[in-house]
Amino acid sequence: MSVLSKKNKSARSNLNDRNGKPKASRGPVTITSKSKYKAEREPVQSNFASFVSLGKKKQFSYLLIGNGRVSHHFQFYFKNLGISFCVWSRSKNLRSSKLVSPIRPPTNSSRTGVHKPNVSNLSEHDLKSLCQKLSQSHRVLLLISDDALKSFYQAYLRHLTDAPIIHFSGSQQIPGILAAHPLMSFSKKLFEPSEYFEIPFVLEKPFKLRQVLPGLSNPSRSISAEKKKLYHALCVMSGNFTTLLWQRAAKDFEKLELPAWLLNPYRHQIFKNLELDLNSALTGPLARKDLKTIRHNLKSLKGHSYQPVYKAFLKAEGVRL
Repeated sequence: MSVLSKKNKSARSNLNDRNGKPKASRGPVTITSKSKYKAEREPVQSNFASFVSLGKKKQFSYLLIGNGRVSHHFQFYFKNLGISFCVWSRSKNLRSSKLVSPIRPPTNSSRTGVHKPNVSNLSEHDLKSLCQKLSQSHRVLLLISDDALKSFYQAYLRHLTDAPIIHFSGSQQIPGILAAHPLMSFSKKLFEPSEYFEIPFVLEKPFKLRQVLPGLSNPSRSISAEKKKLYHALCVMSGNFTTLLWQRAAKDFEKLELPAWLLNPYRHQIFKNLELDLNSALTGPLARKDLKTIRHNLKSLKGHSYQPVYKAFLKAEGVRL
């Protein structure tokens, strides 16, 4: 229980009944009663009250805030599951719109080291639309950049809704917001419908997927909050770093007058080997401890920006030249 902040406790109470058990599901998605988030959040300022009063009837299971790549994927997934949802994102053209300042934003002080919120003012139209959709939705998925999560939540959401708010960041821990990280790399192109069921989620203990994202039956695991940053670092290294390596290899192949597609069968087999037997998938000079070949590799990479990367892998794997 020590890993939960007071606001996370409040979030948990909204997901469980009086006996601490998950609330029963009504159909494909659980509809929770009025939560206790309200007690944890400051009352809405009077000049926003007219916006908040709109749309009393809740007709959507989820509100997706953001309209980027991840949002598009989950809009498609929810449609296939028959889960009701609505989407909110900022208007692109704000030149002729009246802007409304964030609601009680944190102060900016160089002495205290408090940073200015990474969120710009919303137009009056955007704020009105956000308030209406919040009041119509049982849960809120905050699908915006990691850097903007906390500031957007503090500037707007905590004052405007008592619905559970969930973010998909793998590393962020924000009091008052639940976390469910989909362990997947989302491309611009949508997946096949069946592939979405296989996306695993990693949550913070003690929460379960059925509590945080009712209606989804994806594989999931929960870890303690203090392990999240290491978990995400491992995800970045295994996914993002390997992508950078393949992109660099393709670019440098072209410098050698070799088409990048020559790498495709090699890359496909490497990932196939990883799936077949993770522990014995490594091949080549590092696996064989072929020091002579490794020295030749390093010599050919002299002056190359990735020579230090090669050396870093050698050091990490304990290979001494």
